[in-house]
Amino acid sequence: MDEKGLFDGAFATIDFERVRGGGPDRLRGRIEGLRAQLRDCMIMFSTIKDHLPGRAKYLVLKYLRMGVIDMDDIVNDDMRELARFYRRAELSREEIRQLRAAWTKRLRKQLAALLA
Repeated sequence: MDEKGLFDGAFATIDFERVRGGGPDRLRGRIEGLRAQLRDCMIMFSTIKDHLPGRAKYLVLKYLRMGVIDMDDIVNDDMRELARFYRRAELSREEIRQLRAAWTKRLRKQLAALLA
């Protein structure tokens, strides 16, 4: 315990995170996890895409992105799975973008506090 009554050096415990903070490193870990999930999603997307002939798959994905059609409107099982992985990849990319912005903001805040 330090002079303030807080635990110092309690590695890998809640007390350590409370004293030291888990900020940017925790966000960076979450971003890396999402990147791995996105990579796996894109592998599945590519595999399913190869099973669907023609260019209609791109139109379906375009209409899905524009909101013209919904997932329930897709009757082909392979196309529905392709759309599902496409949607999951979009959501992962957006979450990564938001987390990176939060991570940058937090790092700037810590740097400003350090320099002040």
